[in-house]
Amino acid sequence: MERRKQACHNCTIRKVKCDRFIPCGTCIKRGQEKDCIESSSEVLSQGAIITHKDDVANILPLWQSYEHWIVNIGLLKTKSISLQHEKVNLEQDLNAAEFWMNYLREEASFDLLNYSIENLGPLYFSSVGDINDLFVRLEQYWVRRRDHENEGEGSCTPDDYYWDSLIWAVFTLTLYYASPEKISEILKPEPICDWLNIEKQHVWSETLQMTVYQGFLKCCLTTLVRTNYLMYPNVKLIQIFQILYNTTLPYDSPALTNNLIVQSIQTTKMFNLTNFRLYTTDDTAMGISKQIFSKIWYKLCFIDYLQASPSKCIDCHTEIPSLFQFASVYASYGSNVYQTYESFEMMCWKIISIDRDLEKTSDSTQRPLMKTIDAAKRELEILNEIIKKDMKKKEKSTNSLFEEFILKMLVNSVKWKIEKMYLIYYQTSNSMEMLVYYTKEIIRLLVINVNNERLSFNKFPYILNIISRMIGFLTFHQIFEPRPDIAQLIDDLKELITTLPVMLGNSVNKLGLIITRLESLSVLWDRIQVVESKGAVIHPIFKILQNDILFFSKFTNKIPLLIRGMNDFGGGAGSGEIELDEGSMQIENDVTFEENNEFNTIITAFQQEHNILEIIS
Repeated sequence: MERRKQACHNCTIRKVKCDRFIPCGTCIKRGQEKDCIESSSEVLSQGAIITHKDDVANILPLWQSYEHWIVNIGLLKTKSISLQHEKVNLEQDLNAAEFWMNYLREEASFDLLNYSIENLGPLYFSSVGDINDLFVRLEQYWVRRRDHENEGEGSCTPDDYYWDSLIWAVFTLTLYYASPEKISEILKPEPICDWLNIEKQHVWSETLQMTVYQGFLKCCLTTLVRTNYLMYPNVKLIQIFQILYNTTLPYDSPALTNNLIVQSIQTTKMFNLTNFRLYTTDDTAMGISKQIFSKIWYKLCFIDYLQASPSKCIDCHTEIPSLFQFASVYASYGSNVYQTYESFEMMCWKIISIDRDLEKTSDSTQRPLMKTIDAAKRELEILNEIIKKDMKKKEKSTNSLFEEFILKMLVNSVKWKIEKMYLIYYQTSNSMEMLVYYTKEIIRLLVINVNNERLSFNKFPYILNIISRMIGFLTFHQIFEPRPDIAQLIDDLKELITTLPVMLGNSVNKLGLIITRLESLSVLWDRIQVVESKGAVIHPIFKILQNDILFFSKFTNKIPLLIRGMNDFGGGAGSGEIELDEGSMQIENDVTFEENNEFNTIITAFQQEHNILEIIS
């Protein structure tokens, strides 16, 4: 997540470190969010904005904070819930889990497992170790099920429940990715229709598939709760979580996802899974185990980075130094963690770590050095060549094609972000054209999947992440510098979004609201003239964008009320799932322009017509 180019006014005066968000973390902790946003207004009021000209260079820094708070946090990592109104019924959850377990018959369960092994290997092979062991464990699962049916409730151990939950995690993964046509060959929809009291369907639809997937996911999580994993920690918790993260779990339940990440980090350290350096004294079994440890660790770091947000204050990915900046660190230890076996999980981490390392360069008050961005670009090209060579050696199968697609998508998305940094910080001559090129490349990869009947690949959750960033930035850029080719690209992305699987859930609809809001701002930009107040000149749309940022930053950093009669205040980490209502939208429209009623009227009217609350409610 990129920052603005300079430290805010408050941090500059106090000579303290500024993370350069709008508002920055330091100002949030001190309760000075309004002053921080006001200082950004003063920056926006300079230069070409005054004359209503197309000087995108002065405007783009605001998008970095907007993308972080609205797209990254609001869209992908926030869910509105109410602790006062949500109902908790453990007995109902257990009954629902029992229904799904009774619904799934033994033969169908082996068919689901076979399908996942043949088609979804890259998503979970690294997490389970010996794949053949899954068939043995599935047979044992059915032995326990028969004992349960014949003799009633038996005494299952935590390890039994762990294995049950892991097996159901694989079933859930299969229900998420398989096509309705494939599921119809394995499962019958009629019993589900009877249980849900809906009209009987004899053919599977995407909507029914999503309902069953959600039921399987609930069954898996309920079984996981029965393990009492807080009291009985086990490596299988990490395995289960890493499998489920390949579904919509991070979008549907961000707080649960964050808690499972933290628990997985604790379990990883508890069982010393980060110690996977091979020694000459290791036997064959230990060597294989350490390879699995490394895959689990790098996949966990990959997930940990993607899930990073103010609501998740504990992380593990920062323990791995930069790929291209701190190689000398390893020389002193006589080893290099990046020179181990080039597994799929290692390559995924290497690619995404470049994205992370680029963001690290924004921690200072200076813009990232050109040589740092150039080094990231070169390292990414090296990785890309390695991937191409490895893919040529592999036999073409659904698993290898899925693996290749994920790696290509990661490479192109990071290349896209690198070009965006060139454009924002250096306005290089070809950065916009290269940005357009990589946008087309990503679209091409997704269209190829559709044309080759590999639509399940497009269900990979990271797809929504990169698409939302691309269409958001291009739509924002189009407000101030309209270009026909960008307009066509936005239309292509919109069309592509309509083809995204129903399984991605409500996040796709929320993305549509964000794009509609940005397009409406474009209309406002053309219709409304800039206004002047207190010696500053600024357009109302910047105030609207800043209000959106303030809204999400305020509630993401909200400290819960502990003492009656004390007002809630910002500065602490939120849960990621918060209760929002119309009252919580009361953000003062006027920070800099208190005397201009017309200015405030424009802002208020727009916020009422395009309510930012709808994005997460």
